[in-house]
Amino acid sequence: MGGAVNDKNEQLNYLNQKIQMIGDLLDAIDPEDTTIEDIDRILDMLDQLEGKCKVFRHSWETKGVE
Repeated sequence: MGGAVNDKNEQLNYLNQKIQMIGDLLDAIDPEDTTIEDIDRILDMLDQLEGKCKVFRHSWETKGVE
């Protein structure tokens, strides 16, 4: 998942992959062994995903990405 993501299809695929990765991580977490640091890492991943969504949204508005 490296490199520039330039069109809407690539951007949506990128977001889908990230969401699936987070879902897989959540499925793999053992509630008995989960720490506050684990939850903080998940929150960081969600924050990064939100930031990427905002970047893509901005590119759709300003560049008319198709």
